[in-house]
Amino acid sequence: MSTAPSSASIYETSPPIPSQELLDRNAKSAESHKPRSLSDIVNDNRDSKSQGIAIITCMDSRIHPHKQLGLADHDAIIIRNAGGRVTELIESILTTQYFGTRHFMLIKHTDCGGFYVTGPKFKEHFKAHAKNPDTVNSLPGNSASDQRGFGNATIEQVVLSEVEYLRNSPLIFEETTISGWVFDDNTGKLLVHGQIKEQQLTQLLNLQNLRLNLLRLQYYTKLHLKLTAMSTTLVSGASTYETSPPIPSQELLDRNAKSAESHKIRVGLHDNWEKFPRNAIITCMDSRVHPHKQLGLADHDTTIIRNASGRVTELIDTILTTQYFGTRHFMLIKHTDCGGFYATGPKFKEHFKAHAKNPDALDSLSGYSANDIRGFGDATIEQVVLSDVEYLRNSPLIFEETTISGWVFDDNTGKIRQVA
Repeated sequence: MSTAPSSASIYETSPPIPSQELLDRNAKSAESHKPRSLSDIVNDNRDSKSQGIAIITCMDSRIHPHKQLGLADHDAIIIRNAGGRVTELIESILTTQYFGTRHFMLIKHTDCGGFYVTGPKFKEHFKAHAKNPDTVNSLPGNSASDQRGFGNATIEQVVLSEVEYLRNSPLIFEETTISGWVFDDNTGKLLVHGQIKEQQLTQLLNLQNLRLNLLRLQYYTKLHLKLTAMSTTLVSGASTYETSPPIPSQELLDRNAKSAESHKIRVGLHDNWEKFPRNAIITCMDSRVHPHKQLGLADHDTTIIRNASGRVTELIDTILTTQYFGTRHFMLIKHTDCGGFYATGPKFKEHFKAHAKNPDALDSLSGYSANDIRGFGDATIEQVVLSDVEYLRNSPLIFEETTISGWVFDDNTGKIRQVA
């Protein structure tokens, strides 16, 4: 059994959940499954029930947006990666706007692993486990001198730098709003930081740390553009996802306060840091997908990573990070009624030009022309799963001892099956 280096090694690892046990847990959940097709959601949106809110947060197994925010099953799209960093998620942010999202909640937590990751330690660990140790040298931002993680920034500074990044991005629609929040791992309480006034922002941000954060944002953006060799995409007819206003801040805080009453502290002290899961699930951000509920997972069974269609090529940095913390099995789960089946490049570009601050901004990014086919095209869901599984299995960035499995969740029956 291998552990991550130095301070990260306090995340002891545990084996993944056996496949049969997972199937048994899922079968129990499927007994009460209520199918909701894409057309059901479209109809619901016309009655002001929508996917108008997207939460971007950390993959950490201690984070449970539905539980900690008191969300109903279909209240929000959930997007999760390492540290909840937005620059790795440009593809998903564009996608969810296409589906009707007009408010992004950026939620980071006080005991995030981003405070414990450094460039030298990361590189040392990668070289000890990678199929080809020299691969790390070909990636920007992975040299021994690079600062990974949050550096000396406070969690508030990290939140604010990313809120400002999205607010100033030409890829964010005019009507889209951004808020920033901090989840306190000690108290279980949510604090709002996105509504801070301009003069308070200047006082709060240390300019040196802000420059570091902006440099990291630039690095992650370049890394994303370099590694995204995929055609993940958005949906024809997606504009029928009409939007509704986000949950009011006070209502969200009230729901969270109720959850915090039963919060159990699991923070990064060396004498009580809980085990970092050896298992990570990569799945879709769709509001109908609920890994904990549908797979019968306990609170800290697994790391949860979510983006548009669960496509792995957008998540390279997150996959590298979770391996650093001890993950040695990735479960790729896609669902049968995914929006990826409805996506085309021309429809996406048309929608973007109608809503973006700068309609021409999309043309400056590779892979977004009207001629590009976005989404799954003519592939079956099994083929999509298998292509992502093979991509990771063949990647020199995946450790020798890391295993990959592929699964399909049936939106009609609520049942899951393994295909790879």
